[in-house]
Amino acid sequence: MEWMDITRPVREGMAVYSEDEGFRVERLLRKPPGAYNLSRFTMGAHCGSHLDAPRHFLEHGATVEAAPLDLLNGRATVLRVCEKFRPESVPEGTKRLLLAGEFSGLSEPEAEILVRRGVRLLGVSTLSVADGAAEGPVHEILLSSGVWILENLALERVEAGEYRLMCLPLRLEGLEAAPVRAALMR
Repeated sequence: MEWMDITRPVREGMAVYSEDEGFRVERLLRKPPGAYNLSRFTMGAHCGSHLDAPRHFLEHGATVEAAPLDLLNGRATVLRVCEKFRPESVPEGTKRLLLAGEFSGLSEPEAEILVRRGVRLLGVSTLSVADGAAEGPVHEILLSSGVWILENLALERVEAGEYRLMCLPLRLEGLEAAPVRAALMR
């Protein structure tokens, strides 16, 4: 049993939701051999694989340092989506759900079904959990119902099934999102 990293590599020029979220690096100091290098980087909180906290769309919602580690780590179900996602196919009581495959974003009714089915952590391989037409409403439905969201995971080669998820966000106080390192074990 080996861990499978499902974190997108962070690098300049990577795909981002909006330009102001991109990753930039500046080499501050380059020392001769035997010394050290020093770099500075800037990136948006939603750059790469990241966790959306309720504060992302809810004015008084929890911020990322309050993320429940017991929710972010544990048994997770990976579903492969082919053509159209059918939220009614998610087993009742699925706490941690990762959607892989041809997932193109949730609609409002699909988000509501996942909440009723008991999903509390939803991970996707896309830059956003929502389809383009329902960006705000889908986030609001999920986050106001206690669902934390993982976006931009590297799930392309992950098969459907049950896994153990390990996910740790940076403990950034007061922010609505944070980069994560996430991995699965079969």
